Amino acid sequence: MVLLVAFSLFNCNSNNEERPIFVLSKSNLVGIHEIESFILDTKTTTEVSGFPVVINSNSVGNLFQVELIFNADDTYSLKGEYAVTTTITSAGSQPVVNEEILIVNESGTFSVNNTENTISFISPEAEFLTGTLTVSGLSEEKLSLLQTVEETISLRNTLIEADLKISFLRKE
Repeated sequence: MVLLVAFSLFNCNSNNEERPIFVLSKSNLVGIHEIESFILDTKTTTEVSGFPVVINSNSVGNLFQVELIFNADDTYSLKGEYAVTTTITSAGSQPVVNEEILIVNESGTFSVNNTENTISFISPEAEFLTGTLTVSGLSEEKLSLLQTVEETISLRNTLIEADLKISFLRKE
């Protein structure tokens, strides 16, 4: 009886299947992915007469009909359209809300750095996915990317800080 109980205790976890680790690699990206979510937060600080003027912008996408296709030859394409609601706020002003439909049509090459956990998108016409994005999550079903960018425009005494969060669901 004691042996039966001990055997049961040691084997109780054997029914739980462990999921394999999904490693960032080109072969794990190849296929069709659809956008699931898109959020872009931007903070623009401009110095006017020695005082900082801050404008915040929050863009949230929805109604996605956009496909990201990673090809085995290191090329990608991103095509489709989606709706975006942008809310702009600044101190002392009412928020300004803008809704629009955006069309995306870009293509180029991509490279993967699994040491840094990043994907770099290279395309002269790219406006949506551009530069290096950090992979914050990767599974058989989902790809989540982050990008933080800071840009200084010296002639205008302006600092732009942008945080992009975008996730894709694997279609094929």
